[in-house]
Amino acid sequence: MGRERPELGAGIRSRAFGNYIIYFRYGDTFMRVIRIIEAHREVDPDHMIERD
Repeated sequence: MGRERPELGAGIRSRAFGNYIIYFRYGDTFMRVIRIIEAHREVDPDHMIERD
């Protein structure tokens, strides 16, 4: 599910939902949402830094 986005980082995928784009990564038994950003905004790899 979702479109591969290798330009944003290893394993990053995205999917549109309404006026937003959800950026996520699959794990072995989970899906981790990294960011949810309004679709009209520019996104770059710095937006995909994961923080615990």
